[in-house]
Amino acid sequence: MKWLTLASFLTFLFTTGTNAQDSPWSVQTSLGYQQFEIFNDYRTEILRFEGNDYGRSTGNVTYPIRSLQLGLGISYSIHPKWTASLQANYTGWKGEYGTDRSMTFNVGAENEVTHSPRSPRALRLAQFNGIGYYRLNGIGAKSQWQIGTGLSGAFRRHRYETLARYNITPTYDLEVLESRIETVDKWIVGIPLSARVLIPATERLQLGAQLDFTFFASEAFHRSLVLVASHSF
Repeated sequence: MKWLTLASFLTFLFTTGTNAQDSPWSVQTSLGYQQFEIFNDYRTEILRFEGNDYGRSTGNVTYPIRSLQLGLGISYSIHPKWTASLQANYTGWKGEYGTDRSMTFNVGAENEVTHSPRSPRALRLAQFNGIGYYRLNGIGAKSQWQIGTGLSGAFRRHRYETLARYNITPTYDLEVLESRIETVDKWIVGIPLSARVLIPATERLQLGAQLDFTFFASEAFHRSLVLVASHSF
């Protein structure tokens, strides 16, 4: 609700005004949906049965995090076909890891048992994009269809379970012996691919949508689809 209130306030603020102006500058607000996948953060899981280590595995925590995304940006029209844009996006999420997996013991027997151990997980992501857009449709058209690319930098704070040690009892119950929760902070750099459409609503205001894909150099993959309000000044 806080994000919706802020977006509504900014849209109202940007749409106030009386006379249209031919200005190359515009300010953009956005609100929508994002998905973030991390490839270089790892979790180790150890199973213990009847006093001995039964199994040990280490894998990256790749299950995607999905949440709302809020964005602000400023654009400058270099040429009727070319626009330079600086954009900042933020998302935050808190939930559980392990909702997509389960462990089954004594498979096929009457006392078959399935467990779905879960642990806390959280993400804070601030992303900054510099994008050059090219206009696909004619200059005389009211709407603008644009594609672009550039450079992206982001700061991510990922809090998750890096080590889990479980004990399997003789009745195949699962006991948590150790759970290590850590916070990993990283600056990452990537290449964004962006497409957006802007349709005039008033003399100053354009409304539309934007689709982004960002590849963070073997580190992560980010995608988002947001609604956009762009106001010239």
